[in-house]
Amino acid sequence: MSTTTTFAGIALSRVAGGAPFALTTISSAGGERTLSESTTGTLAGNTPAAIVSSVSSAIGNGPNKPSAFSLAFPIGLPDEQRKALRDVNTSSFDHLTAIINLNESNVSNTDSGEVNFLFIDLTPGQVAFERSSAELDEGSWLVIPEEKVMLTQEPKSAEGVINQLVAPIVPPSTRFQQIALFPSEDSAPAGLLQALQSKYPNTLVKWVSLAEISRGAALCIQRRPPGSSTVEFLGAFVAPVPIGITLANGKVVTAVQRKVYFPSKKSITLTTSRDNQTSVTVNFVNGTTPAGKIVLEGITPKPKGTVRIQVTLDMDYEGKTVVTVEESGTENKKVGELTSVLNSSKEEMEAYVEREEAGQTQQVVLGDEVGALPA
Repeated sequence: MSTTTTFAGIALSRVAGGAPFALTTISSAGGERTLSESTTGTLAGNTPAAIVSSVSSAIGNGPNKPSAFSLAFPIGLPDEQRKALRDVNTSSFDHLTAIINLNESNVSNTDSGEVNFLFIDLTPGQVAFERSSAELDEGSWLVIPEEKVMLTQEPKSAEGVINQLVAPIVPPSTRFQQIALFPSEDSAPAGLLQALQSKYPNTLVKWVSLAEISRGAALCIQRRPPGSSTVEFLGAFVAPVPIGITLANGKVVTAVQRKVYFPSKKSITLTTSRDNQTSVTVNFVNGTTPAGKIVLEGITPKPKGTVRIQVTLDMDYEGKTVVTVEESGTENKKVGELTSVLNSSKEEMEAYVEREEAGQTQQVVLGDEVGALPA
């Protein structure tokens, strides 16, 4: 007899007290999954604790209570609020990710190996536009986050939406899997749907509801329950190129492998390259592109190869990478931030892959050897 597991996806319309949200549960057993009809609720407040409390109350405590839930938030939510939500619910992501997953069959069956999605949120006070592209690479979907546009004033016409939101970051030749509009046609400039259909004639342009977003959110959490080491939902960001550290001998040791899913935390132990070395310089590269450096001074002077230097890279859901370099056994450490590996362009990624396939990359993975850092 197969075991049934149940999860819930919640789509937040806004992060504000009294704002409506939609909830959809998904149950899976024996390879089959069933999505429930969506229900609605309202938030008791705008803090993460109030949001989780409101959602938990809506879920209830019955025998079929979901074991975990995900939160899909508006694409225009500020970074600090995104982080606050993810601190209380690690399965949190934006509306665009949910919509991509709602279209999983269309995305997975694409002939081109590349898909582009647009999401336009016209909710007053949070008008924003986001584009995301994904490319099938050796069986894995590499998602390339694109620039977001946020406006303080709502466009008054269909032309305004296109000229202020879409045109600044979307090349005219871009082909899209879908352009999703939110929240409803009633609050949008007249003729917007038709204007977008005319500009992108081979693209599905449609209004998406909060209920549809919650269904996409449910699919995400069902594919990656909390604690899982793998991310299977489309829209999860992965490292398009590896993050490396340049050693004293000129070689580059891989600290974070290519295709690692975010969020992720990786550590590597290195050492000194000279006797009585009192500082180490840790140079980082994204693929082959410099990504920043950290100099740790005040190292205990000892014979080379004796001191142990721990380098830890902590990457959040959107690739922000905080690095800690510390001398093991002491309180001597330094913390800095790298250029996000997700800032790597598609051209840089393709160039690295070509060099990798030709055996021309410098990055190496250390075995029992401890790499030595320059002063």
